[in-house]
Amino acid sequence: MVELWNKEVEKRFFSESVKFATPEQLFYVTDKNKYLAYWPKGYDGKKSTLQNRNALIGNFTEKWTTDLIQAVVKDKGLFAVQGAICDEIALTNMSPADVVISRNKSINQQVEDIKAIRDCCVPIQC
Repeated sequence: MVELWNKEVEKRFFSESVKFATPEQLFYVTDKNKYLAYWPKGYDGKKSTLQNRNALIGNFTEKWTTDLIQAVVKDKGLFAVQGAICDEIALTNMSPADVVISRNKSINQQVEDIKAIRDCCVPIQC
């Protein structure tokens, strides 16, 4: 079974991401040049938001979610597909679904094969 989200999964995100992203893209930097994964409660220095990290986290969590869902649906002959496209229901190259549950494991989906959609702006729908 795929492990649920926890501190170890989060550490894995940083360990894997540091292989291709700079520390400044992954960590907040304090006024004293200390690198932090999160701003501590009560921190009163200058703060910023890391848009680059947001994209990296988004991709990592979509993959993690896909793996978790795949572990649940595989016995039913279904597939969890990250980044699925189905023009008929407005899942395009520019705006694919985060994850779909489908009878087909292809990125390009037919509407009749899709059983559920998980999108960042839309909860799972059946």
